Amino acid sequence: MARGKKMQSGSWLVAAPVSALLATVLCWPAQAANTWDGGAGTGNWNDALNWDNDLVPTGTPSLTFAGGVQTSTTNNTGLTGVGGLTFAANAGSFVLAGNGLTLSGNVANNSSSTQAI
Repeated sequence: MARGKKMQSGSWLVAAPVSALLATVLCWPAQAANTWDGGAGTGNWNDALNWDNDLVPTGTPSLTFAGGVQTSTTNNTGLTGVGGLTFAANAGSFVLAGNGLTLSGNVANNSSSTQAI
């Protein structure tokens, strides 16, 4: 807008929807931390109920394995890489099997249990 010119009275009709759209996008909830909770009763990574947010991880997520439910797991997803793997302090002995992954971060075992990757 040129300096010194006033905005026309109808211009807010365009600005308001754009502002509302930006507010929606900026406040969109991010996918949770991708923590395994074994809630589906299967060891399959592609079963959304096994993850704390009930969403199968996508992209290159960092994954956390916690608790002692369904500790024998299978990566049967399309994931080809993860940002990192963390085993929580309360993690039992996990076995991660299935499709291979490229690891772009660290592996942290915060539990006293042995992990098999």
